[in-house]
Amino acid sequence: MEHQHGKPRADDWFTAYPQFYIGKLKVRQEQLFVSDPELAMLLDNVAAVLSEHAAVLADDIADMECDD
Repeated sequence: MEHQHGKPRADDWFTAYPQFYIGKLKVRQEQLFVSDPELAMLLDNVAAVLSEHAAVLADDIADMECDD
């Protein structure tokens, strides 16, 4: 999403950037599933927590931008 002036909004950064790394964690988790299932599950849990936090941060930022 872009702001009316063509500048990316802060909440766009907080959703797109973490999702890139969460995707990388998911790929690595799938690769490790056969060789190290415990580590694969740990990475899956980390990705889930990061996704939740990124969504909360994006919502908080959107709320702050609406208040301006």
